[in-house]
Amino acid sequence: APIVNVTAPQLLDAIAQVAQRVPETASRIRQRLEAVFDDAEFRHVREGNPARAVRRKLAEMRTGRRVKGHFAALPFDAVPGLVAQIRASAGIAARALEFGVLTAARTAEIVGAEWDEFDVEAGVWVVPKGRMKAREEHTVFLASRAVEILEGQRRLSKRYLFPSPADPDKPLSNMAMLTLLRRLKVDGETTVHGLCRSS
Repeated sequence: APIVNVTAPQLLDAIAQVAQRVPETASRIRQRLEAVFDDAEFRHVREGNPARAVRRKLAEMRTGRRVKGHFAALPFDAVPGLVAQIRASAGIAARALEFGVLTAARTAEIVGAEWDEFDVEAGVWVVPKGRMKAREEHTVFLASRAVEILEGQRRLSKRYLFPSPADPDKPLSNMAMLTLLRRLKVDGETTVHGLCRSS
């Protein structure tokens, strides 16, 4: 097909077939295609870069998440009430979940957050690529309340922002925030991922 007619779904189908057999090769093919489409866009041969559009979909496939489908999430107008309940709850899991809502982070990024990833004075959190689903470094600019949460967590662990209550040298369990949602009786309405990433 002429380059102007190539769509992101077509590329995803083709690259996904390679990814199932040789993931590294698929990644290189996508990178090369992204460069080709960038050049085509630069030369006004076509608009948009379908290879860039499939990057996230390929990352989702690598982690086993369905490309189609969504996590349960609260309607936006219900979020402030739940956040107020979370803020009123004691414990590390409550602070972690509120932090997740404020940063739109995934569970693994939240519970694995380490102090050396933060510049508290600048209000910035840089998640290293090794901890990101898409394997690319991610910078999060923190709201004032997120910085307050950081300040409140300072003395709990030298390494982890949200340490295990049983051992400060280990991170919070990835089930702790879900357990909090159960305690608040909203686990049937939202997942942690849905609340932090979709709501």
